Amino acid sequence: ASTASVGSIEMSDKFRICPNPVRGHPVSLALHYIQDANWSYDLINVSGRNVASEMLPINANQTHATIIFPRKIASGIYILRLKNNNQVVAVKQVEINSK
Repeated sequence: ASTASVGSIEMSDKFRICPNPVRGHPVSLALHYIQDANWSYDLINVSGRNVASEMLPINANQTHATIIFPRKIASGIYILRLKNNNQVVAVKQVEINSK
């Protein structure tokens, strides 16, 4: 599994964003080695501000999940944090093209 550092948080191969860059809605997450828990995501802009958060109904048998980002999100580069019981377990860079 490849990893890269973003601040003090590690990127991992626990999930993949499809498509990336994101054009329109919804966004699909391809999941790997996911455990039952209280899953959620945060979408963070380049200023470090959380622009979207949501609980995700994911269980251990799932290989895909769907996220629908709010339409008000501007085009740009964001960080998507996937959390398990409020602990960050994976981080990915995502490009959103809202045009």
